[in-house]
Amino acid sequence: MNARSLTVLGITLLALGVATGGLYFFTEGDDFVRIGLLVSIPGATALCVGAMRSQNALNDDQLAAAHAAGYTLALDHVARGLLDQPTAPTGGGHNDDGHDATVCTLYQLHPYNERAVG
Repeated sequence: MNARSLTVLGITLLALGVATGGLYFFTEGDDFVRIGLLVSIPGATALCVGAMRSQNALNDDQLAAAHAAGYTLALDHVARGLLDQPTAPTGGGHNDDGHDATVCTLYQLHPYNERAVG
């Protein structure tokens, strides 16, 4: 259900529950008061959920504004040179072992044993 139908359903159930409970509150209709209370609780819950959904939904104008702000921020970062920083190591790219820093050395953890397999 979307937020609008939840809001309408919540208002209807809440009004029906309050009217039923309030009408029989001053008379001897305790069962109708309980029914009114039991109808009002889901109505109030649906009203709250509908209000939260309508507040959290983005419309097309807000989405376009957020996209434009992000695009403007990205252009600003490119213009300042924040995204064009060098990522290569400055020390020549060699580590202490004498290997190139971009090469990964793989070591075999369990040597292959032909007698144990065969």
